[in-house]
Amino acid sequence: MDALQLLKGRGCGRLGVLGGSFDPVHMGHLVVAQEALHQFHLDHVVLMPTGTPPHKREILTAGELRYLMAHMATASHERLWVSRLELERGGTHYTVDTMSYLRDFMPPATELFFITGADAVLEILTWKEPERLLSLASLIAASRPGHDLAGLSQIAQSLEGGDRISAMEIPGLAVSSSMIRERRRAGEPIRYLVPECVAEFMDKWGLYLTLVADRSRRYREAGWTRGIEGCQATAALRRARATVPAAARRSVAAARRPLSVCLVFSALVIVGGLAFAVVQLLGRTPGGASHPASAPTSVTQAAGEGPAVLLAVMQDATTVALLCIDPVGPPTILVALPGDTLVKTGSGFNTVSELAATRGAAALRESIGSLLGVDAGTVAELQWAGLRNAAVAVGQGGSLPPALVATGSATSVLTAAGAVAAAAKTAKGQAALGDLELNGTGAETAREALRELPSPPEVQAVVPGKDATRGGVSYFEPDLERIASLLGRARDSRESVEVQNGSGEIGVAEAATEVISILGLTMLEPKNAEQFPDVASTQILAAPDAVAQAERVRTLLKVGKVVEQKDLPAGRIVVIIGKDLAAASLPSRGE
Repeated sequence: MDALQLLKGRGCGRLGVLGGSFDPVHMGHLVVAQEALHQFHLDHVVLMPTGTPPHKREILTAGELRYLMAHMATASHERLWVSRLELERGGTHYTVDTMSYLRDFMPPATELFFITGADAVLEILTWKEPERLLSLASLIAASRPGHDLAGLSQIAQSLEGGDRISAMEIPGLAVSSSMIRERRRAGEPIRYLVPECVAEFMDKWGLYLTLVADRSRRYREAGWTRGIEGCQATAALRRARATVPAAARRSVAAARRPLSVCLVFSALVIVGGLAFAVVQLLGRTPGGASHPASAPTSVTQAAGEGPAVLLAVMQDATTVALLCIDPVGPPTILVALPGDTLVKTGSGFNTVSELAATRGAAALRESIGSLLGVDAGTVAELQWAGLRNAAVAVGQGGSLPPALVATGSATSVLTAAGAVAAAAKTAKGQAALGDLELNGTGAETAREALRELPSPPEVQAVVPGKDATRGGVSYFEPDLERIASLLGRARDSRESVEVQNGSGEIGVAEAATEVISILGLTMLEPKNAEQFPDVASTQILAAPDAVAQAERVRTLLKVGKVVEQKDLPAGRIVVIIGKDLAAASLPSRGE
């Protein structure tokens, strides 16, 4: 039984809801909950771990683990509870959606209070339907002593129902989830920052131990050198393949199988190099001049190949996101990088925004090409407002995250660009694309790339990574291994696999994802199934063109039945784990 059901049955006059990722829960969260109970005379406060929060772009720890840590942290307090509501609903939900659900679920007499940080409330104008939210619940804005609340008062006065926004001063605890994660990675103590039971749980599950503390050592030892060399090899391959006729390239691609990463790359480099030499010797024009070896400036050249296009999206004279567009592939991609993404340059490390402002197009091409393993060609720029308006013009404005419409985050930029590209073949889309004010020498190439991008492309995502802070400087840290998985495996296979936990066993979906990855398929983030946790038998659903690969998955897992599902996206395989498949029974990677 969920905590909300229990509280509904018991009756609750004043209910506080403290939302957050709780990745991990810490003493600051508990102090906020306790102060809300005391200062606002609440009967209970429910901590509600989020599923996919719209304002956060980093990858979260598995929801089950976050829920368990929060549950352990509050177990000894009779008025603090944890709800699974957001985790079980899945997908992205906004605060107004959650409070609307609770208003319908709880008795009419129950007063609802949504508790969050004052800094978050200061951005309430960017939230989805803020005035409707205030009609459903009162807002408690938690702030530390000395926090300037003048902006909060101004916002409250500008909103209908703004008198339901209240400030709550809490003790000045300088603790955050990101700080806990950083201290864990650095091997620094977290005692008295989180409940002791939560610290022990982190140790048992090995949570937040993936990187070392020192940033220069982290990038050198944890993958920058290795990752960049691997990506540079991939970029060299793509340059070589750009000169190979399409039929020959398909033959090479069809011959590839995941023997090992090194063997695959080595073989392709040799094949690509030989093909490059053949083309250079034989590829002569009637006049006797050879075709240029450099990448063409248009994605519509006769050979059907072209370099990736980089599109800097600007807001207030700053690059807030960078789009990498490759309509030819393989794979065809639409990838967004936050403007504060940290990338390696010839002289050290810079953010994408810094590179665009101070180093120019050449530095962007080199650094982004190395990071993503693409042959980055032309660079152009446009204003976020123009891209957003184009998305609205093609009738796709509703698909933009409402809370991010005012700000050009990487997520909203990706969504808007995807909407424009998807509509590019329609009359409305062609008009919107033609009206886009693109600047730079690569402007028309970027416009053509958006027009020719398949819908959907093989890869459409925000580059994997996490927010980080070091020495007082905040940046977005790309995850090299996940980038290689996202782009590298997609080149070898069209099939993608999503593993869903239907049995309720903690960690089984993550374990199965790791095992299935040995097949060389693109692995998506695991999640809970809609029927969680009541699925009895494992099911393997497959799009019509992925049935053969789904059979490989079934053979590997030694359980389940493959069912063809015509409504799944092309190449998609969904493994719904039932109670007949336990993590302990999964084959090891060596089997």
